[in-house]
Amino acid sequence: MLEKTIESLYPQVDVINVCLNDYDSDPYIDDPKINTTFSDNSLGDAGKFLFQENVDGYYFTCDDDIIYPPTYVEDTIEKVDKYGLVTYNGRIFKSFPLKSFSRDKAKKYRYGRLERKTLKVQFGGTGVMAFDTAVFRIPMSEFQRKNMADIWVGCYARKNGYQIWHLAHKEGYLIPQKTPGSIYRDERDKDKDAYQAAIINEVFQK
Repeated sequence: MLEKTIESLYPQVDVINVCLNDYDSDPYIDDPKINTTFSDNSLGDAGKFLFQENVDGYYFTCDDDIIYPPTYVEDTIEKVDKYGLVTYNGRIFKSFPLKSFSRDKAKKYRYGRLERKTLKVQFGGTGVMAFDTAVFRIPMSEFQRKNMADIWVGCYARKNGYQIWHLAHKEGYLIPQKTPGSIYRDERDKDKDAYQAAIINEVFQK
């Protein structure tokens, strides 16, 4: 899946930075366009933000289970220049406090389906997110528990006055790769629900 994701992005960008979780070797060691770093997966999905400090310009955070369209970078840069912090996946909760980020009622906008509106959201999907590092940069210290990147970014944006914009797009614009598991499905439990809800409520109830 990682190979297919990189193939979809490779012609569109200057550099691809890859966080290799639990890899024994570097499959891209001979490619000068691809920078890699090894991780023991202690950062989880926050690993995609590791390279921000060394980037001055447009930064796209991507997941290895998505195929990105041939005009993705060009399309999205135009929107970054207009809106700032953008995503193709997001959610808006009707009210707070929450009991569960994953289970409470929310309006959800999905990258894999037709979404007609560009609008403000409280939380954006970090696998389809982009920004200019001159405008937005989240400290790695904000990611206090792994596999909660969407929540940490949403809370950081809220606390610091950044708005997250969900972008309208056609169905099939971004293509999910079939995978036997995901962070969202594999890590849903009551203890984590309570932890996530406490973090969110502290920020969004103020």
